Amino acid sequence: MKSYGSRRVVVLSAMVCALVASVSGVQAQDQETAINPIADPRLTVAVGLKLKFKSFTDLCNELRTRTGVAISASPGVADDNVTVLCKPRSLASVLQRVEDLFGFTWVRTGAVRDYRYELTQTESSLRREAALRQRTLRAAQFALDREAEEYRKLIALTDEERRDLGSRADPQTRTRLESLGYGADTAVMVYHNLSQVQKDQIFAGNKVALHSHPSRGESPIPDGAMAGIDKRMSRIYVNQQPDRTEVHYSVPVGVPSPAGQPLNTLVGAGARIVMSANEGELGDVSLIAATTWHADVLRMPQVSMSGITARAEDVEHPENAKHNAALKGVSTFTHQVAWVVQPSCKTVAKHRGPLVNPASTRADVLEAIHLATGADVIGDSFARFFAPPDLSVSGQNLFESLCSVGDHMRMRWSRADGWLTFRTTTYFFERLADVPNRLLERWSAARVSKKTLQVQEMLEVAALSDRQLSNRREAERAMGCYGLQEWSELRDPEVRPHWRLAAGFPAAARARLCSSNGLMVATLPREHQTRVMSVLQAEGGDPSLNSRTLAAVRIRLLLPEPIAPEATPRKRGTKKARTDITFLYTFDESTKTAWTLERGENHKSTSRE
Repeated sequence: MKSYGSRRVVVLSAMVCALVASVSGVQAQDQETAINPIADPRLTVAVGLKLKFKSFTDLCNELRTRTGVAISASPGVADDNVTVLCKPRSLASVLQRVEDLFGFTWVRTGAVRDYRYELTQTESSLRREAALRQRTLRAAQFALDREAEEYRKLIALTDEERRDLGSRADPQTRTRLESLGYGADTAVMVYHNLSQVQKDQIFAGNKVALHSHPSRGESPIPDGAMAGIDKRMSRIYVNQQPDRTEVHYSVPVGVPSPAGQPLNTLVGAGARIVMSANEGELGDVSLIAATTWHADVLRMPQVSMSGITARAEDVEHPENAKHNAALKGVSTFTHQVAWVVQPSCKTVAKHRGPLVNPASTRADVLEAIHLATGADVIGDSFARFFAPPDLSVSGQNLFESLCSVGDHMRMRWSRADGWLTFRTTTYFFERLADVPNRLLERWSAARVSKKTLQVQEMLEVAALSDRQLSNRREAERAMGCYGLQEWSELRDPEVRPHWRLAAGFPAAARARLCSSNGLMVATLPREHQTRVMSVLQAEGGDPSLNSRTLAAVRIRLLLPEPIAPEATPRKRGTKKARTDITFLYTFDESTKTAWTLERGENHKSTSRE
């Protein structure tokens, strides 16, 4: 998180402020006159709309077809999604609601009586969104401090006191107690004892490494945390066998100890902890402690991950009742309402938690509100799924219903010019992860026609940003609503770099990847050879691999194998059919050294001879 000092040149600063103010004034005048039915009578044409989870390109095309007015969306906003459900209203009213709710601007060009309108996002609007992201992340950091303090109170309890508290605690406290059992106390204890400089380094995106037995230039684990680290090691049991070493983590108090010795009793026992902070999908901040436990008897150090997460209060809890308190007694909002939300997806393939089948989106909820109340509704549309009963309403007045449902969806609602407007509290983060409908629709159509996503489509998906591919909600949308089951392969952080690598190869080289002979790295241009080297080095490839021996590396893409009917028994000793696309790297320069690296969602292995 960056901080910027104030400018020292006061005169220049004043001139800049004056210039910005004058430019803003001109922009404000343009904005006031852009949507002007007096200047353009065509804006009085009434249009009724039923668009759900559609892009602004789709909205503009619909308005252009219905009114004859040249309306378009610039590339920067064309793929943003919107839900608009309204009775016939003036075109001016629709355009104004879009502009006000989304913070975008309609730019009017052309001659009188033949004006053209383009929806754009100004630089000032982009800066506002960036500022909102930074403000939310800073608030999440403060929330993380408060969350760490709550954990510290639990860490101070004895094991018996924790068990007693767990039997009568609220759900949030029970979740914290469970997290402590999985090692969250390591992250909390170390974080609490860090200096402010070290905390600032973490939140600036850097990692802080600490060691129980530091060498020259290394930082020690703070004294205040070492007692807790030693207690954690006492619950890690190491059982050394002739052919293997078993390690049991986080053995609870009161549970019979497994065979072996506590780690803290072994010679050379210690820990190296790397502290970092990760920004989540929706502006949450996670404190991560990657701990490497070691001892002389361990052939390979054991690594465990732990951490805690917090999110800014204003995005976690929209507090619609508070923000709309002035509307509570208005007659429009006091009548009883009921609506049943219909699902739009058959199955959402969640990677954590139970499947939601069927599932509804926020757009489904806005549609239910529109049908039940007759109100004109407009809102943004991002991927998030809910069980339909959780958002269906019965026996409440409209105000209470909108507030409870809005809070559940993390959307803030309001009333403007007879419209009900809905805005996601985390829209400035969700926009960054949103995958365009047009791409999902095209990939889905390709999959339907060919029964699976082909290599070319997979390479196209790999070109999406890390934020888009890592986003769990977008994965649920791609897999649950569009049937793109292969999406999970590209979410795998161990597989994604290889798809990205292949996507950058020349077309002829990509074609050879799927051939029986594969692609020899030596045939690639030098810049691509360098990228192959970087990916393999990150994988911990063979130590003998260098710029000279790299030429002997062969890359193949192994495609899924036909699956035998269930009635056909698999012969003993045969491998299961390959169900994913796997990258196979082989290196065999001489009989002295050879290794194979496989990277696929269900096939991950490294072998050396």
